[in-house]
Amino acid sequence: MTDIELRKVLAECLPENTLKRNGQILYSGIETLRPAKFYFVGFNPAEDDSNLPLCSVPLNRRRWSAYTQQCWYHPRCDPTVCPDFKMRPHQQRVQGIMRELGAIPEETFATNLIFVESRSAREIYDPALFEICWRVHKKMLAVVKPQFVVCLGNGERLSAFSLVRRKADYREKNAACRTFKSFVGTFHLDNGLELTANVVGVHHPSYPMSPNGLQHWVSQNS
Repeated sequence: MTDIELRKVLAECLPENTLKRNGQILYSGIETLRPAKFYFVGFNPAEDDSNLPLCSVPLNRRRWSAYTQQCWYHPRCDPTVCPDFKMRPHQQRVQGIMRELGAIPEETFATNLIFVESRSAREIYDPALFEICWRVHKKMLAVVKPQFVVCLGNGERLSAFSLVRRKADYREKNAACRTFKSFVGTFHLDNGLELTANVVGVHHPSYPMSPNGLQHWVSQNS
């Protein structure tokens, strides 16, 4: 999918009042929107001055990852020239998760389930808004066709894992350990298409965590 095609999808799926709200769509370059092993999803963007209205967020970045090349300390600064550029712990922890899975951030598709920014998950969560954003995810999932959907946050109530689980038909439920959760689910996409994928949930990266053992967990529970 190209940036022009994705922009068209956003215009078709998101109402105008949502497109005017600040947030972010992609946390990876547009070239990662292609068939791949992983589909990384967080809950939603944190509220800060780096987020633009959804109708004008950049979609044409290439060989890029918000987890390695975006400054989350200084609003809209250019990390290539920022003398104080450094990674937030959240970014470093996502990099660690990807490394454990053998994924490279700049080559791995990443996004959020809800595209609009907020100070907390509780503040932003609205079933209608999630349904609107899920329309876009159905289009992107049909392109990526991931083997694994990796959820950044695995709480039982408001988390990326819990929201993805609401959209899946369980073919098989796998046991959870203290750190990781997983299940195999089938997602009903557009035009009668179905996608069966392994859904994996990890602790939210805003908290100290270790991804050690994740690769083994995935291999044993997929």
